[in-house]
Amino acid sequence: MKLEENINELKDILERAWKLPLSGGKAFVNVEKILELIFEIEDSFPKELTQAKNIVADRTKILNGAKEEAKRIINAAEEKIKTMLSKDEFLRRAKEVAENLVKESRNESKEIKKATNNYLDDITKSAEKTLTDGISSIRELRRKLKGLKSDEI
Repeated sequence: MKLEENINELKDILERAWKLPLSGGKAFVNVEKILELIFEIEDSFPKELTQAKNIVADRTKILNGAKEEAKRIINAAEEKIKTMLSKDEFLRRAKEVAENLVKESRNESKEIKKATNNYLDDITKSAEKTLTDGISSIRELRRKLKGLKSDEI
């Protein structure tokens, strides 16, 4: 703040200075007072300048930190998106595989039912033929027995 005060005082001195007529703006000033203010300004420069540099450096650090944090957040978000997309893709593929397995299982089940029905039909045909043959044999045997009985009497 001292720097600003010194500059303002210097401006005041120059504005209040007695102007020489017909001199094109030249004026009488207290050279000692002006030099004193200039020396004070020079003395205050390092403090004020150091503070300004520190403020700029702090600002730069804060901005760099914010940029790094933003990059980290963006990278984390991108990774999360990739993970979510890969999970979605995994789930989509798993669903697709599951649907194919269900479809294949249904087809196999139909084939097994068809094969089972054909097998049972073959067995029942065979059993029917065996039973029919057996009944025919029994009838034939009964006829023969009847024929024998009537011959014996």
